[in-house]
This record gives sequence, C-alpha cells and structure tokens, in this order.
Amino acid sequence: MIGTTTIRVSTKTYQVLKELAEQENVNMTKMVDKAVEKLKKEKFFNELNSAFTTLQQNPKQWKEEQDEREQWSNTLGDSSEGVR
Repeated sequence: MIGTTTIRVSTKTYQVLKELAEQENVNMTKMVDKAVEKLKKEKFFNELNSAFTTLQQNPKQWKEEQDEREQWSNTLGDSSEGVR
C-alpha cells in the first residue's frame, strides 16, 4: 500500500473535495490523487503547446522540424514495405 500523509486545506476546499469524492464514489484520498494527476497532465500539455507555438513562430526552426518529420516519414515508409 502507498503511504499517506496529512495536509491542511481550507474548509471550502474540503467541502468541494468531499462532494466530488461522493459524486465519483471514491474516497477523498483517491479524489485528491485523481485531481493532482489531472493537474499534472494539464500542466504538461500546456507547456508542450507553448513550446510548439514558439517553434512554429520561428520560420527557420519550424522548417527544420518539418524537414525532420519528412525524413522520419520516409524512413518509416521504407522499413514497412513488404513487411506483414
């Protein structure tokens, strides 16, 4: 079993957490785990989207990215011919 610890949250957060856990039919620990994992994924994809947007705004780097994708596409296409 994974260990646990105690954290302090506001009364409002506690009530929201309790309601969400009841709606999901899970205990509050599981609800916190789910919420943290969702936040972690959201943060990752926000940072990924930001980096991708930055890349697209640099014409030289974006061209290099597109060229590399084309090279990978050709490589992958070559290796799969005749393979079943």
